[in-house]
Amino acid sequence: MLKKTSSSFTLFLTILLLLAQVEIRAGETGKIAGKIVDKATRETLIGANVLIVSRIINGSEEPIKNIYGAATDVEGDYFILNIPPGTYNLKASYIGYSEAIITDITVDVDKTTRVNFALNSEAIQSDEVIITAYSPQKVEKDITATKQVYNIADIQNIAGVASLSDILELQADVIDDHFRGGRVGESVYMIGGGSIVNPLNNKRAFSPIVTGLQQVEVYTSGFSAEYGNAQSGVVNMVAKEGGEKWETRFESSTTLPYYKSFGGSVYSPSNLDFYNILYDTKAWLQENPTQPGRALFDL
Repeated sequence: MLKKTSSSFTLFLTILLLLAQVEIRAGETGKIAGKIVDKATRETLIGANVLIVSRIINGSEEPIKNIYGAATDVEGDYFILNIPPGTYNLKASYIGYSEAIITDITVDVDKTTRVNFALNSEAIQSDEVIITAYSPQKVEKDITATKQVYNIADIQNIAGVASLSDILELQADVIDDHFRGGRVGESVYMIGGGSIVNPLNNKRAFSPIVTGLQQVEVYTSGFSAEYGNAQSGVVNMVAKEGGEKWETRFESSTTLPYYKSFGGSVYSPSNLDFYNILYDTKAWLQENPTQPGRALFDL
């Protein structure tokens, strides 16, 4: 009996240790879902195919490396999971119907983008239908948190946005990494599904290069339990995937010169007259900046 109890305890302890090694990772992908119907009768089409055909990167269309697709069920519904954030072109096809393509579909992390199709029967002579002005739903019913999504491709050309801190300052309720008045150590920063917060001080260990990111999600309230140890805000970053083309970015900045921007050290007594107060035991009153001064009082 004692041996059986010991074996059960050992098994329980082993399972507990294995579970302790499992890290709860933040979301890095999104989802596309919708319904496909007959355009004339509005009847659902069972077994229709939906396929992501290409991706939009920096305004140009590129083929995707992995195949993402699905087929509709008996209700005409479909869903495609684990899609990296970005802008895609989606095609729907069905036997006896003309194909339809919807372009410029934006996929965000931890969000379901709904895309519905209405296909024309081939009895009605028509070519492939391409919808280029896709408009997502205005009300996001599946969002319960206060969230703002920043696509780096859209904001990297904004003047003054060159770092992660610059992106966060676009939020009205974020100032100097303080979310809604909270402390710096009360926020969580995630990249690639893992935390980059230093456990010793609860601060961000480093600042990722903005050009290496695809999307930045900023939660200021109502974030889900997948983001643990967060009180003020959550920043979830998704790294950019490599494309078929090389990309180079050059940044430079300049500003107007300030007083004593050129010349010798500003701490030199010859360049800064008022520094004599700390440099020597006498304070000097300058009647003429070009002439030697006289002692005002001795210290």
